[in-house]
Amino acid sequence: MLTVQEALSLVLENTVEQVRQSKKKLLDAKNFSLAEKITTDRDYPPFHRATMDGYALRLEELEKTKKFHLIGEIFAGDVWTPPANSKPNSTVKIMTGAAVPDYFDVIIKREDISENNNTVTIHSEKFHQWMNIAKQGEDAKQGTKVGEHGALVDDSFLTVAASIGYGDIYVYTPPSISLISTGNEILPVDTNPLRHQIRDSNSVMIRGMLRKYKARIQNLWTIPDNPELLLEKIPRCFKTDICIITGGVSAGDADFIPHTLKSLGVEEIFHKVKIRPGKPIWFGKKGETLFFGLPGNPVSARVTYKVFVEPCIRKFLHLAQESSYYLPLLKARKKKHDMEEYFRVKVINEGNHSYLQEIPSNGSGDFISSLHSDGIAIHPAAKSELPQNEQTQFLFW
Repeated sequence: MLTVQEALSLVLENTVEQVRQSKKKLLDAKNFSLAEKITTDRDYPPFHRATMDGYALRLEELEKTKKFHLIGEIFAGDVWTPPANSKPNSTVKIMTGAAVPDYFDVIIKREDISENNNTVTIHSEKFHQWMNIAKQGEDAKQGTKVGEHGALVDDSFLTVAASIGYGDIYVYTPPSISLISTGNEILPVDTNPLRHQIRDSNSVMIRGMLRKYKARIQNLWTIPDNPELLLEKIPRCFKTDICIITGGVSAGDADFIPHTLKSLGVEEIFHKVKIRPGKPIWFGKKGETLFFGLPGNPVSARVTYKVFVEPCIRKFLHLAQESSYYLPLLKARKKKHDMEEYFRVKVINEGNHSYLQEIPSNGSGDFISSLHSDGIAIHPAAKSELPQNEQTQFLFW
């Protein structure tokens, strides 16, 4: 049986990065993956910029005197020209964000001066060249790369792109998805189930997680454990990039997914992984379409989506893989198997430290206990126990 890393490597090896692109208005591009290189159109700041309200002075004059002639006032957006009769030891009152005339190279904040009849007196003894001035180009020179293929268009990127004049940008087209929930016991969310039936939470959960990547749900079905219906529906998934099926992938008499997929010409790449929950996961490929068969229990489906499907989508969109984090475990935990275990945790603060607190649960069918979890921590396969305060790897949901 494959380890988690071996299985994930096979998923990524079989994932082809997207080439299709589309042009979107900047705000509409949020949460898409950037498909072009973005560079600055000019220096930033594009001029020497005042970083606070104060008085602009020349350092070599400030080192000789503390009294200056006030010859003007500059607001943000002003184009200021000095008077023709300007004298040495002159100063201008300047506001935050205004362009600092080339002649000046120091700004003294308003609290450190006094002004009387157009004479400004400096009371501060602490000053240096370019104090309280953001120099032209110190943030970025013209032509600096600020975005490249595979960057996630988030709020920070939107701010930068808008500032440098990009009204629209090219992004990669998100994957098209077929999503199938299987099981005789599964009913749509808005129905009243009998005692032996359950509502379809898996498709809602997965659709919610897919929204992060703007993935397009092209086919969405709830199918009972019926081989004929599966044979009828699944071929329509061949026109989508990824097909995600929940349920029917284990070894029970009604687990028809592996056999059905194979009979339709889908190549099995792996079936079963040393992971808990989620051991029965199935992965295969036909043409350019990738197939994930996830276990039907809600927590198993969520964990295997996070561990295997999401990295696939990120590679498809040229996105870097998400980083995991390490925090100390609040209480020790044990396991009696040799599989890599993913357990739900909440990040809590005690004193000046943060910890991972395990969420008690009644197994992979206990979706209620996930309510208060921030993510999943990893109990390595080779370790039977994680001691208290052990630095433990975890992923945010």
